[in-house]
Amino acid sequence: MIKKRLLRALIIASVSFFIFTSVIMPYRMDSDSGVGIAGFTFVDRVTYRFRTPVVGDQIVAKILSKNVAFVGEVIAGPGDTIQTKNETLYINDIKFENIPLQVLYQKPKTLKSNQYLVQMITEPYNVLGVIDQKSIIGKLF
Repeated sequence: MIKKRLLRALIIASVSFFIFTSVIMPYRMDSDSGVGIAGFTFVDRVTYRFRTPVVGDQIVAKILSKNVAFVGEVIAGPGDTIQTKNETLYINDIKFENIPLQVLYQKPKTLKSNQYLVQMITEPYNVLGVIDQKSIIGKLF
């Protein structure tokens, strides 16, 4: 009887560990963004194994280390050309006003096949700049 309970507990713990590290990852945000419930949401880690992010996708990506991540929205993808003129963002020669920028692209930059321009959807709502696809943890639920 005790062996069955121990085996059941071990199986449940193993399956839970697999699901919450490989399929769905809980994500805690230190912001009052309104995303998720009380600063807590989940990240789908499977979607981008089968397709690439598209403009409008809300993602979670890591910056600098595995322990620091941000929630953002893809605003330009591979093949798009980005440039800043007078601190205003242009994507494929379309003007995007009132978007605070961290990085200025004085010369036109065409994004490579694995690059995305991301704007944070949590405060301070600025464009972080170009990130590589390998930095993306997953899609926000």
